[in-house]
Amino acid sequence: MSGGLGSHRCNELWPAEDCAKLRLDLLRDRSRRQEARQADGQGDLHRANYVFSGRCEFLGLGREARADLQFCNKTSYVLDLALGLEQGSAAATRGWFRVDPGACKAVLQGALEAEKAYVHARALAAYGASPLPQAGHSDFCIADGNFIIAAAKACNSRSGQRLVRFSQIKPSETEQGLTAYLGEEADYDPAQARLAGVAKFVGAGSVCAYPEHAEVPFREDALWDGYPEPSNGPYGLAKRMMLVQGQAYRAQYGFNAVHLLVMNLYGPGDHFDPDRSHVVAALIRRMLEAVEGGAPELVVWGDGLATREFLYVDDAARGLVLAAERYDAPEPVNLGAAFEISIRDLAGLLAELTGYRGRLVFDGWRPSGQRRRSADVSRAKRELGCEAEVGFREGLARTIAWYRAQRMAAAR
Repeated sequence: MSGGLGSHRCNELWPAEDCAKLRLDLLRDRSRRQEARQADGQGDLHRANYVFSGRCEFLGLGREARADLQFCNKTSYVLDLALGLEQGSAAATRGWFRVDPGACKAVLQGALEAEKAYVHARALAAYGASPLPQAGHSDFCIADGNFIIAAAKACNSRSGQRLVRFSQIKPSETEQGLTAYLGEEADYDPAQARLAGVAKFVGAGSVCAYPEHAEVPFREDALWDGYPEPSNGPYGLAKRMMLVQGQAYRAQYGFNAVHLLVMNLYGPGDHFDPDRSHVVAALIRRMLEAVEGGAPELVVWGDGLATREFLYVDDAARGLVLAAERYDAPEPVNLGAAFEISIRDLAGLLAELTGYRGRLVFDGWRPSGQRRRSADVSRAKRELGCEAEVGFREGLARTIAWYRAQRMAAAR
């Protein structure tokens, strides 16, 4: 097929009246834009042709139809989705496509000729707000009811159209065609999970919720025996409140919410950025940089006597899965590795594994945080059948190898 916006074909999925409406809108828009472009010497609108469909196709560039575009909903919400396509200064939108959690729906059939594709998501009113971030990348027109808008950058307010933010998508090639996955960027609390119809909620709490002076090893029934260590007290209290909320929802609604108190995590995929990293990742990064720079000494914050319990990320993930499969009680469960190590010994072990041969200096004027952290994990063993499997030395070696590979890839 050839030519401009008048070139089209409709298939069995899109009613003929919808095709006719969109075609008429496109032609009207073409006429308006042609007049404007001719006035400023930009030429005919057909240079900005694009394909737009869900059930109807407008073939602007004459190539054979190929991979369909589908949206796959990886959230726990039922979503209503609007598709936006942009080619040059032209844009079109169509909605709504309702997609259940875990389901996929084709929203465009044939060749994706547009330069850019976008999505706007809204959740059902029962959820209160859309779970997807709506900061977006571009503003296009939508309407409350089902709509097809050919000139989607200039809304017709008399028809109930309004501008909203759309987020650009970059679909992946799959066996089913081009696929855009819609996921959740924020954690859900029990209220959101209950409204979404989630059968069970596993809350990932934190060792930071424990009182500053709790007896070691930490036992779950000591969680409320005092205020958390002050430097992360607000964070620890917020984690406690997630436990309380889950217990309240269990009592009021019969909602199955369980809560794990997770020890300090480390492993591949950790945050190594100086502004976000915690002790293991921070020391690995600094030691590798010290090795490369030949630094004679490396300063470590604190006196080095504080202890921590570290849990490898794979063991933590396995514990979360086991809790989802096996645990249904309201009491929290410690998830840890059943050992503690001083920061001084940790730094020495990391120096050995990274090859740093300089002097380690512990700056006692810097904060050390809570003096001891280690958990009693007997409940996890008993209720979940869960024990840490990755040894600390092995886990550190894996983490160092992963981070080295990331640095090498970034340097290419």
